[in-house]
Amino acid sequence: MKHKAKILIVDDERNIRDYLHLILSMEGYKCSQASGGEEALDILRKEEFDLLITDIRMPGISGTELIREAAKIRPHIASIVISAVAEVETAVESLKSGAYDYITKPFKQERLMLTIERALERRNLILENLRYQRYLEDMIQQRTKHVRELFFRAITSLVRAIEERDKYTRGHSKRVAEISRVIGEEMGLSEEQIVQLDLAGQLHDIGKIGIPIDEILHKADPLTPEEYEIIKTHPVRSYHILRPLFEFKGSLDEITMNENGRAKEETLDIILHHHERFDGKGYPHGLKGNGIPLGARILAVADSYDAMTSLRPYRSSPLSHREAIEEIKRNSGTQFDPNITDLFLRLCDKGYIRKSS
Repeated sequence: MKHKAKILIVDDERNIRDYLHLILSMEGYKCSQASGGEEALDILRKEEFDLLITDIRMPGISGTELIREAAKIRPHIASIVISAVAEVETAVESLKSGAYDYITKPFKQERLMLTIERALERRNLILENLRYQRYLEDMIQQRTKHVRELFFRAITSLVRAIEERDKYTRGHSKRVAEISRVIGEEMGLSEEQIVQLDLAGQLHDIGKIGIPIDEILHKADPLTPEEYEIIKTHPVRSYHILRPLFEFKGSLDEITMNENGRAKEETLDIILHHHERFDGKGYPHGLKGNGIPLGARILAVADSYDAMTSLRPYRSSPLSHREAIEEIKRNSGTQFDPNITDLFLRLCDKGYIRKSS
């Protein structure tokens, strides 16, 4: 490593610089010189060095100041102080500034060479640790990406399982997610909130997988009170089905989750409360007004619009786009948040939301 190490020698005494340059070059080091701190910093801005050897007391920038400034330019440079000042306070200040060691003049060549070797070994160890840390970070990122892919595959499988059982809702979750995203973007929500909306839209009906399809989901006649109560359980079922996935550490941390996991809870809350009503007459908890999570209020509008404009077993034909938005308008302030309703209607007028065939 000696022949590869570059050393910058800084001293206001020319004879000291020349002597250090000579003995270090003979040991295989590549050396450069500077007569003061300002010149040394200019050199460091242009070149990379492994080691800085500096005097303490020099005109202009002192040696301790130089070490601090050099570390800003070249964060991993090692530093050694060689000074005629044999004061404990000066030595301590030098070490606090980041110097590896403090050598007093006159010094023995053997001591200097040993100190240089150890300073460079320490620098190499630090760099090796940094490389290993970056390697571990890369491995963690790859693992997180893999887990994320597995998570979304699980989501896709769950959604497809629902849609394969029920031809009437095929594509419903994807459309609800898309409409929710459009509304969220128009409201200026953060990317994290929009991703939460998208996830909730895709997953909000997962709980229907546990509801009898022929007896209840495909029933053409009006549901009995008992059957309706079963239907009303699907948000809670969805919540309990999904919670283990969201609790799996690392599943969403890299895409939407904050450190305390609150974002995971917010996504689940959207799913749990997407059938609450603005007037407090919804389910499962009868939440009212702004007590309903914002994402759930958005999802409620998107979900209702797509359901009304889709074929259902209890309806001979789907509502038209115009009929659906009129129905949403009539229920503004009772079933739906009026502010979200107004925004939804504006988006419809602009053509951003329209039922695709």
